[in-house]
Amino acid sequence: NRLPSPPKVFHEVAVALAGRRAGVEDVALLIERDVALSAQLIRLVSSAFFGLPRRVRSVRGAIAYLGFNTVKTLVLSAAIVEQYRMSQPVRGFDLEALQSHALASAHIARQVIGQPSASETAFSAAMLQNVGQLLLASRAPHEYSEVLIRQREGAPPELSEVDVFGVAHPAVGAYLLGIWGLPGVLIRGVLSHHDLQRNVAPRMDVPLAVNIASKLARDPEVPALDDAGDDPFVIDLGHLKELALAHLLPEWRAAAERGLSTHEGDAG
Repeated sequence: NRLPSPPKVFHEVAVALAGRRAGVEDVALLIERDVALSAQLIRLVSSAFFGLPRRVRSVRGAIAYLGFNTVKTLVLSAAIVEQYRMSQPVRGFDLEALQSHALASAHIARQVIGQPSASETAFSAAMLQNVGQLLLASRAPHEYSEVLIRQREGAPPELSEVDVFGVAHPAVGAYLLGIWGLPGVLIRGVLSHHDLQRNVAPRMDVPLAVNIASKLARDPEVPALDDAGDDPFVIDLGHLKELALAHLLPEWRAAAERGLSTHEGDAG
């Protein structure tokens, strides 16, 4: 009964872009009215994951380099972070690490999907995969502290959330984005980024790409097993073999390794 509305700036940018007449200047002016959001956007765009030739120092530069669709996703991600910034810190909850993982996943998902027409949707779903986690931690910090305690004691992430809240963060995030009217395929990507059983697709699709990318962003050497079961930290190699895509896994691992190494070097 307390789910928030979509961030105002994101809504304004989406409406402007839907009109098909918006230019770089129009969109930049909308974003720049929110100083904190602009700073957050520039920080994300300046990440080494994008591999831009020089550091971006303005919203206009971000749009010029990355295009409207990618910037729209980054605006939503950054606006959600600003909207849900926690008034009470939750011990063990690392917001920057959460964002970094989402950004790494988004770039890997673009490569895993292997379809230019779906790459932006895969990027967006991976970028927004943890919105439910942020919502739970910001709106119920005491309860989420209990979730993190259970995880430190060895409980699986989703199981510990279900024990405390009765629901896990992928479902919360998917529900919220559904209320906001985002595309169904993007919502399915958010919903299934941990659950292997939701990814038994007859071909590579956005949910499967995000599921794989999320695991590789956490650990490029994550195990891949023919019988993965319901382990959220194992890649379902058997399913990839069924799709005739298993031979691409080393390439995806290498891309994840390169992206994470470059990002860590840049951060240092």
